Amino acid sequence: MLNAKNLLRDYMLIPSGSGYEKRMAYRLKEDLAKYADEVKIDRLGNVIAYFKAASSNNNQPKVMLFAHMDQIGFVVTNIAENGYLRLNKNGSVPDKIVPGLALLVQTQDDRLINAVVGEKSYHVMSASEKELVTPIPSLFVDVGVRTKQEVLDLGINIGDSVVYRPHFEELQGSYVTGTSIDNRGGCVALVLCAEQLADSALDCDLYIVGSVQEEHNMHGAMTAANLIKPDIAIALDVCLASDSPGLEEVFSSATGDGPAINMYSFHGRGTLNGVIPPPGLVQLVKRVAQENKIKHSWFASRGILTDATYVQNVGQGVATIDLSFPVKYAHSPCVLVCQTYWTVSFK
Repeated sequence: MLNAKNLLRDYMLIPSGSGYEKRMAYRLKEDLAKYADEVKIDRLGNVIAYFKAASSNNNQPKVMLFAHMDQIGFVVTNIAENGYLRLNKNGSVPDKIVPGLALLVQTQDDRLINAVVGEKSYHVMSASEKELVTPIPSLFVDVGVRTKQEVLDLGINIGDSVVYRPHFEELQGSYVTGTSIDNRGGCVALVLCAEQLADSALDCDLYIVGSVQEEHNMHGAMTAANLIKPDIAIALDVCLASDSPGLEEVFSSATGDGPAINMYSFHGRGTLNGVIPPPGLVQLVKRVAQENKIKHSWFASRGILTDATYVQNVGQGVATIDLSFPVKYAHSPCVLVCQTYWTVSFK
């Protein structure tokens, strides 16, 4: 039986910026191939594992279970003559946490290069500068060279992906923290499901998908759904934990309270999209949780989206639901989660 914590550690230490998911994709493909009837990587880079239904009468539904493989980060927008890089966001990165961060550059030829975010020294800041948040495009990134040519010789170029330098730390009890728990935790769940279902007689054709570019306009899962044409889609992703300061009375799902059934999402900021799951699908998920004595909670939010929002619109429509694991400090380099979410078993 797989060790969930070790698998989560392995996945969190793999850099996988949006559009640069190759390392994570090939690792996930390797892990799913142990259990699936067929595994492939599509043109966009999604990993698609197929589990055949026990019956071959062609009337069984198609189910797509998916989680995104990418993580938030940055993109290189300029290389100065003195060797410093300029960045902008690739995903929703909070500006105020970036100065002083350790980063990792992913080049187009798959090199990994350490970097740090520089800022004017505190000693020479004016009083007003000390109180301001410097916008990310105004920060400079140091890879330890002094000229633009040296940067280019490292293989770094405009458009390269930059992510938080990967790390994994154990805290007290069952808590762990680090980079890209969003959504390597979902990827761990995919593999654990595959392990449990490998020898089962399935009543559906199951497709387990690791999707690309969720943090960059949610491209991957929709492409996979267009290929699979599922009847039901289940997205695995994070939600915000209520046991984080300031959120106690905003949300009801806390770390350690089991997976959350996401009842409502709506972005409301430019992208007018979201998911309200079909009641029948909600009742099915609830019944499975109760029958298997799986502790669970409920979640509803505004301002948060997953790639389920686009999958539901494929073809004639897909019955879609988000299942989430609550995290603290989302989109920071130190997301915190209770790793017991990956220890449940199904009948």
